[in-house]
Amino acid sequence: FFFFNDTATTEIYTEQIVGSVRCVQETGICMSGVVFNIINEVPFTGMSKQGEVQWIATGGRMQYGAEGYIMSFTIASVGLLFLGIKLFAKGEKTTFKRIVYAALTIMIWTVIIFVENTYRRKSHYNPHFFPPAHYVKGPLMRDQGTTV
Repeated sequence: FFFFNDTATTEIYTEQIVGSVRCVQETGICMSGVVFNIINEVPFTGMSKQGEVQWIATGGRMQYGAEGYIMSFTIASVGLLFLGIKLFAKGEKTTFKRIVYAALTIMIWTVIIFVENTYRRKSHYNPHFFPPAHYVKGPLMRDQGTTV
């Protein structure tokens, strides 16, 4: 590639932060299903029986174009929020940084709950962020399914 000949531009592409942001962007583009939407002419939105615009399809075997963009944005935003936590980890720990850590953690948790609720509405699988109430808590050896 012609743009990798200069060492200044090569350093930009090898920076950790730039590389991480590029990976998150490319993952978001791939997850959104842009090519699938173009090939199959998927509608961007749909209409409910009440005549309201639907951004997220109700069935597990159907998806609107907007849904792919929304879900890939939310999942990619979790990656960027984790990157934000990593950036704020440098330097001394101040009260402001602790507030930012808490805010970023709450934002990550909120986005994960949104994604989880969307999948729960669409599928019979119903993943949960929290273990079920009957799940045995404690050390790893008491963990259900992983002990031998």
